[in-house]
Amino acid sequence: MLRRLTLVVALVGAMAIFLSYEHSRILRAGYKISELSRDEAKLVEEIRIHQVQVTRLRQPEFIKHQVERLRIDLMRPPEPEIMPVASSPTDAAE
Repeated sequence: MLRRLTLVVALVGAMAIFLSYEHSRILRAGYKISELSRDEAKLVEEIRIHQVQVTRLRQPEFIKHQVERLRIDLMRPPEPEIMPVASSPTDAAE
């Protein structure tokens, strides 16, 4: 009888320890999920900020202002020249 009682108490104790351990693992996982969710929100906000900056930097007015502010001497592209192209002998045969 005493043996059975000792065995039952040992099993209940082992189960209590196991349940406490699993509960602490679940809590740690929850904290980690919360931390990662906060990190994700921060990164999404950073992406949004960078996308706005990229859009601003691509605007022609911004580029023109920076060229003027930095006094960059840019050459105007030459006017396109139209060059006649000789027709090939195969074009003339058709």
